[in-house]
Amino acid sequence: MQTGYELLLPEGFLNYFEVVEVDTLEKVIILHLDEKVLSSEENKDNQFIKIVDNVNTLIRNKYMIIDTDEYSVAMLDNLYDHFLEVENQPDGIRKFEGEAMRNFCNRLKTYCDFHRGFNEHWMKDKLLISLKYKNNDVIPYAYFDYNLQQVIKY
Repeated sequence: MQTGYELLLPEGFLNYFEVVEVDTLEKVIILHLDEKVLSSEENKDNQFIKIVDNVNTLIRNKYMIIDTDEYSVAMLDNLYDHFLEVENQPDGIRKFEGEAMRNFCNRLKTYCDFHRGFNEHWMKDKLLISLKYKNNDVIPYAYFDYNLQQVIKY
């Protein structure tokens, strides 16, 4: 169903959803969407769906929780360590936030953006990262600055 309201949606969104009904109120437009059935090949090639599915799996398996309104994630410390890069130095092993961590943080931000409806007014440029340790302490550790593409520790 072509309504003209499709222009309000993010680019590529209609590859996966169809606008089936539109309600217009005085100051609100409500778009009713149906998810399109994709072939397994289309689904496999869709990076966006992969991001959402992967993050949902981490949440479902209790590796992390995300407050998409506040762009805040709390994750197990060993999950964070999984995305660190390791470099051998003469004085020992050095761990640092490299490309893998930037990609992971970008995916978490995209997940939050999705839940905020890709509305630029509500989207944030920083993602708070808190770590949960074995003693159950949850402590803010760093934030990811989307514009700088850097993890900045507290």
